[in-house]
Amino acid sequence: FYLQDFEPIQSCRYVLTIPEGVQIKIVNFKTDIEPEIRKDENKMVYTWEASDISQIIYESDMPPFHNIAPRITISSFSSWEEIASWYYDISREQSKADADIKAKVAELIQGKDTEKEKIRAIYHYVISSQEEIKEALKNNPPCFIQKHGGTRIRIFFC
Repeated sequence: FYLQDFEPIQSCRYVLTIPEGVQIKIVNFKTDIEPEIRKDENKMVYTWEASDISQIIYESDMPPFHNIAPRITISSFSSWEEIASWYYDISREQSKADADIKAKVAELIQGKDTEKEKIRAIYHYVISSQEEIKEALKNNPPCFIQKHGGTRIRIFFC
């Protein structure tokens, strides 16, 4: 959640509602704003509010936005290992090789004797396929637009 932008902000508020007992980690960057925390039945409600925020003045060669704008980050993960485990759990089924992939791999490594030759054949196939996909997507990227409040967020798949 960014607290400053390239336009002045009269008032901003970010509200996070989570089940009671869920542990979160909050890190402030370039701000000391603290949330108001209240219990609402079996939920915890965190509210950050700020007002009369000056705009960031754009300058050529300025550092990236995320390096200069005050922001608050929130996570329910306690470590990178936990993130990796979560991602593995949700993606492992999509990562399994189906019959078509197994057949393509068999075709690519046919006649290759060493592991290095097999890896090289697969690598070159993947790289050439990525170039073809990149060219195909230049004018028509697969995406969808998710509406979040009044904001439209474009999400790309590649």
